[in-house]
Amino acid sequence: MTDNDDNEESLLRSVALQNANSIRLARQRAEQELLAAQAALRESTQRITDILESITDGFVAIDSQWRYTYVNPKAEEILRPLQKTRENLLGEVLWQEFPDLLNTPVEQHYRRAMTERVTIEFEFFYSALRCWFGIRVYPAKDGLAIYFQDITGRKQAEEELRQQREWFQVTLASIGDAVITTDTQGQVTFLNPVAEQMTGWTADEASGQPLETVFNIINEKTRTPTPNPIAKVLREGIVVGLANHTALIGKNGTETAIEDSAAPIRDTQGNISGAVMVFHDVSGRRKAEDALRSNEEWLRAIFNQAAVGIAVTNLDGRFLETNKRFADIVGYTRDELQQHTFADITHPDDLPETRDHMGQLLAGKISDYSLEKRYVKKDRTVVWSLTTVTLLSEAPDKPSRFISVIEDISLRKQAEEVRARLAAIVESSDDAIVSKTLDGIIATWNSGAERIFGYAADEVIGQPITVLIPPDRVEEEQALLESLKRGEKIEHSETVRVRKDGKLLNIALTVSPVK
Repeated sequence: MTDNDDNEESLLRSVALQNANSIRLARQRAEQELLAAQAALRESTQRITDILESITDGFVAIDSQWRYTYVNPKAEEILRPLQKTRENLLGEVLWQEFPDLLNTPVEQHYRRAMTERVTIEFEFFYSALRCWFGIRVYPAKDGLAIYFQDITGRKQAEEELRQQREWFQVTLASIGDAVITTDTQGQVTFLNPVAEQMTGWTADEASGQPLETVFNIINEKTRTPTPNPIAKVLREGIVVGLANHTALIGKNGTETAIEDSAAPIRDTQGNISGAVMVFHDVSGRRKAEDALRSNEEWLRAIFNQAAVGIAVTNLDGRFLETNKRFADIVGYTRDELQQHTFADITHPDDLPETRDHMGQLLAGKISDYSLEKRYVKKDRTVVWSLTTVTLLSEAPDKPSRFISVIEDISLRKQAEEVRARLAAIVESSDDAIVSKTLDGIIATWNSGAERIFGYAADEVIGQPITVLIPPDRVEEEQALLESLKRGEKIEHSETVRVRKDGKLLNIALTVSPVK
């Protein structure tokens, strides 16, 4: 073998060793990258699982064969009365486990979401659980992701507010004073029957008309037009009374001497949304209470069908992740929220209590908490929420983040405000406002009734209405009750009632059924 051959063999051996080392190093790097990717996948999967396990929505995953592949604890809790657990649902077919959902909107929406790959939101009353549910269905890679939330409380609040709205309208229609409301442009939005009678306009005819057209007032002595009080109310936001010697000229030319007061209607943010005017014939009608300032927002309240918001923060309270609903609730984009902490958007008055509860979580004194609190939205308005917070830990005694579930409860707060203000309106009326059952049993009794009839509320509530009726008028009451049962209204019926001291009173009676 020549020297050239030896050199060539040495070179080949060197190149082979270098190639072998390169292959070994590349393999080691590939193995390290694979291990890192697997760890990242496990961490991501655990993170998603932690969130799904913590949310207060029920959540289930369904594959393309309609088999359950995942059920979170909240879903298991909701379905527990039906003896459905995570263990006996996983792997089972939805329609076999819940055959009562076949041929219902649930089946229709689920199948549409599955075939058309579209997101669907709807509400459904499930008779088996006697609950209303808000359901959101999302197409997944191989099936559906389904969120469902018990909204029975909100449905009941909606029904309660609807009944209160009807009661309020019946009260407005039944009181002895005339009532006109306008929008912020001074255009008529509502007339009650007394106002219709005094102005000569029906509510339908007057709706949208300028107030001056319907409410034509002059000075009785000078016969000159009197400035309309509504303009000043809308301009200055104050309560305004008519000048003395004011007369209302009806549509047919009739003239009625009146007194009135006008006041602004304010929304829940304190902004003027319209005006209300209460007036009466000074020749006989009692003066309506000044407090009758109907808020138009009450009469057309719109209930926001809100899903639950979810926010993940670190231990310093900085937002790490938020869902779209939470962003909608507080008025920020999700990117904007990541530049803020929970303290930045919590109402200052609620911040101490919030920090106290978070401290108890970190100290291990509580496992979670629920708190009614306010958030300050991006536009500086305030939203009420029911916020439920849990603490997640990477390991025992090593907390890592907070998960908050936020439900917008502004609707319930508004309902509470409606109840309180409506009760105040009825209680402050100078007229006697009494409600009774269709069997003639007294149910409510305002201060006007106490002043007129001399009985305190606790003396008559639960008693037959005949305690106020002279013996020779009892048959009249029976006929009245029969009319009410037929849904008929009795307007301005002149009759006689008896006070606690035995004195007979001549009264004008207006009675309306509450449906």
